[in-house]
Amino acid sequence: AQTAWNILNDSLRTTLCIRYPPEAIACGAMYLAGRVLQRPLPENPAWWTLFDTTTGDLVNVCNTLAWLYTQPKPTAPELELIKDDDDDESPTTAVAPSPAGTPMASDATKQTPAAVVKEKEEDKDKEKDKD
Repeated sequence: AQTAWNILNDSLRTTLCIRYPPEAIACGAMYLAGRVLQRPLPENPAWWTLFDTTTGDLVNVCNTLAWLYTQPKPTAPELELIKDDDDDESPTTAVAPSPAGTPMASDATKQTPAAVVKEKEEDKDKEKDKD
């Protein structure tokens, strides 16, 4: 059940939730979880029809999820750079959480990893321009 739940969470990184009904996405997650865990699910009768899901929808959902798992995972600095590029008016500083998970006001002036990476890239560009 946990594997299917993880797959459902991952499905939120796709457009499945606006293209298919929840039952179809849930069936796709259950089917993929069964395949990953090597647990056979009954196919005669087709269990997904009990959830009003067509074979075509099941195949499309599974293919979309399979595609998702072939994509490289972005790193945290890459995600921060994307966020910073999308919102140029947002500040490049963030409140760093303490080990307990509560924001610490004294860390409010620290830069995000993306800002540090961006700064280093700008410094390298300036050095190249000097040469």
